Amino acid sequence: HTSMPPDNGPALAAANDDYSAAGLTTSLLRFDAVAGTTYYIATDGKAGAQGNLVLRAFPELANDRFTTRTPIAGAPLAIDLPDVSYATRETGEPNHGGFGGRFSLWYAWTAPATGAYQFDTAGSNAVVSLALYTGADLASLVPAGAAYLNGGFGTSRVILQATAGTTYVVAIDSPDAQFGPAKLNIKSIVLAPNDA
Repeated sequence: HTSMPPDNGPALAAANDDYSAAGLTTSLLRFDAVAGTTYYIATDGKAGAQGNLVLRAFPELANDRFTTRTPIAGAPLAIDLPDVSYATRETGEPNHGGFGGRFSLWYAWTAPATGAYQFDTAGSNAVVSLALYTGADLASLVPAGAAYLNGGFGTSRVILQATAGTTYVVAIDSPDAQFGPAKLNIKSIVLAPNDA
């Protein structure tokens, strides 16, 4: 059974041809749906291409956008991350640590005290990168550290010299599109005198 839109034609809610923000040739639509509204989805083969189609619909993750980053505080801290396969990349988003990536989530961590802190992804099934910044918007982000697969056993680890009361932006991304449950762990550490 196929439902057809009314004869007067539907209003366009969203359209996309290549998810260019992530460098992909697949398409991605993001729009604010209204409960009870029926939406009609049209697809077409680019340049006459034919084949199977995979269509996924999912709610936007709460911290998928920089402006809706999730505030977190304290240490030690262990957070179960949502599956980043449902995350997207924003226009103007930095290339986190130079590692690439297409599926980012955002957090804002406020340092409880001045000192050294370790951010890592130990306990993750997914392979994700970490990037830390200061700054209030995408255009003004200043890198504070980044890592990908440097923590052993497929994990990533960043050491941050934090200042009490400063909020650091944490970006979690998946450069190699390896998805699944992931974790973010934060703890204070004591560095050896010659490790500064």
